[in-house]
Amino acid sequence: MKKIERSEPASLDFAERLFTRGTDVFGPKEIQKVFGAVPAHIPNIPFTEQELVRARELDQYLILQTDKTTGGKPLTMKSMHSQFDNKLGEGKLLYNTDWYGQKEVFYTTDVSRFSWRLTSREVISSSTSQNYIGRTQAIVNYLQDQVYKGEELPHEYRLAVEEFKNKKSNLEELLNSDWQKCAAECVGLRINQLFCERPVEVLYGLVVQHQINGEYLLRGRWTWTSVLSSVGFVVAVGSCGPGGVRVVSGDPRDSFSDLGVRFSRSAVTGLES
Repeated sequence: MKKIERSEPASLDFAERLFTRGTDVFGPKEIQKVFGAVPAHIPNIPFTEQELVRARELDQYLILQTDKTTGGKPLTMKSMHSQFDNKLGEGKLLYNTDWYGQKEVFYTTDVSRFSWRLTSREVISSSTSQNYIGRTQAIVNYLQDQVYKGEELPHEYRLAVEEFKNKKSNLEELLNSDWQKCAAECVGLRINQLFCERPVEVLYGLVVQHQINGEYLLRGRWTWTSVLSSVGFVVAVGSCGPGGVRVVSGDPRDSFSDLGVRFSRSAVTGLES
């Protein structure tokens, strides 16, 4: 198995030429167009040219995820709701905020992580009809068999996979005996913190894709997130369309054919073996 070696990060020019749809790269120009402002300091793309080529083959897109919106305010689901007056194109931004709009931290104060991210356009096909543990396994399989096919995982990713493997049997027991504790432990796993979006990040990506491309991603699909509601349910976001993006919360035992998980990652912070 080929060992990962450090190499120079790719340039924005390379990324824009590689992603031939043109708008599968959402950099400072696109973020400025959507949100009216971008941070003063834009980090370099942390991915190598080889990583971007592989991401393109896997139908992922590259996006600059900012943590600030117009006026330098923190970028949250609530601030996007306010900035766009709950509109997305000719339709609504959010379908209904009644159950989470007042008290849920993931909506009111949770801020998008400031980073470049590679994100799959839709949910991983093998992650649907799976409970939360099964869809976590789908992330592991996708990482090993697709993203790093024929290569050794970076050290940080190997640790995340090993942690999940070591805890999986206990989590499966917890799923039947104490699902709330299971949910909390599952979302806290490194594998989910590294590769699973937060609700604000899902909404951010859906907004940018629609505003730039006129597309509704996750139409008829939902993605689990790595965040719990205040009462311990796992938050899922999706069913994007003119009626508005829907946000629900569910039991980690839930498994539906339209519920899966998108793969999303930022840079590896440690590549030592």
